[in-house]
Amino acid sequence: MKKTKNIHLPDLGEGIESATVSEIPISKGQKINKDDTIVVLESDKASMEIPSDIEGVVKSINIKTGQEIKTGDLLITLETTKTTNKDIKQTPKQKEQTQPIKTEQTTTVKTKIKTRLNGGGVYASPGVRKLARELEINLDMIPGSGEKGRITKIDLHGYIKAKMYAHNTKPLHFEEDIDFNQWSQESEKLGFNKKTHIDLPNEKIGNIPNRKYMNETYKDKGGWSKGHLLNFSIGQGEVSVTPIQVIQLVNLIANNGKAYYPRLNLFERNESYIVDYKNNVWKFIKNAMYAAVNDNGGTAYKAKVNKKNVKVYGKTGTAQVCSNCDDKPHAWFSGFVEYGNNQKLSICILIENGGKGSNIPADMSKKIFEYILKDV
Repeated sequence: MKKTKNIHLPDLGEGIESATVSEIPISKGQKINKDDTIVVLESDKASMEIPSDIEGVVKSINIKTGQEIKTGDLLITLETTKTTNKDIKQTPKQKEQTQPIKTEQTTTVKTKIKTRLNGGGVYASPGVRKLARELEINLDMIPGSGEKGRITKIDLHGYIKAKMYAHNTKPLHFEEDIDFNQWSQESEKLGFNKKTHIDLPNEKIGNIPNRKYMNETYKDKGGWSKGHLLNFSIGQGEVSVTPIQVIQLVNLIANNGKAYYPRLNLFERNESYIVDYKNNVWKFIKNAMYAAVNDNGGTAYKAKVNKKNVKVYGKTGTAQVCSNCDDKPHAWFSGFVEYGNNQKLSICILIENGGKGSNIPADMSKKIFEYILKDV
């Protein structure tokens, strides 16, 4: 006998009148068991898992991520097939005479809430908190990119990657050893947070946060920490750049600190500019970009061109679109190829919602390089 049962949001207690849906770990048509989490909520005071008191198949989901809900709101509808005592007592003869019927009943199921206090005003799902505890990571050090500053899995993974990179190069506390304003100034020196002066209208400058920007942005959000800088160093958080800025950085790397202002008009004189770093800095970056393409396991290996006297250098990127949504991230590849008599060609590919930069953008770059170099 099939029945439908509604699960409503129970009283959250502790003076919590409403909460925001941060995760929905189930999908329509999925079979769930008793005590399985059906929704994760975030409030100013706590992160809460709402479990199901019964097993069944999800017939409908009546909420969405980011929605603010209150006590009594319908969460999901389940279809159950639990056998009753009346069904068991039926004789074989009765079963033959009885036609299969579908009975729908609607009831409200009470649930027990699993609550975790949000210490220090940190917003994060239970899954993120669990991983952070296992790795002994202080979530207070990680800036959240989600709604209300919520820390997402991508934020946590970015923090871990940055820490691993710092550990593999030299032991340092990146966010403590580098001055925030210095980081912003050096980024602008490399062409970010300002126009490239390409001969096109409406050029955007992106955003490279500095201390003043962070103070103004977070003055009503509880302030900010040095942990934000760690995220900025790998291009996350409030950092935004344009493809033309990225390819100008590639040009600086390819030419050891020299680049030309970009022009579409071939008859207009190109002026160059210099970013004065020591040669070993540019050499280190180029070696890393070469390894990304040519070493086993390199993230940009799909851009490799197997041709004599041709060297490809590259860097992939994955830009988060939003937290808690199904949209794929934007996919990046930027790099350059050296061939012939010190000739160079730079490229930057950005695919909206393209997934990983190591896939389509890197493969496209290889095909473009091979096409241009087919007669070389």
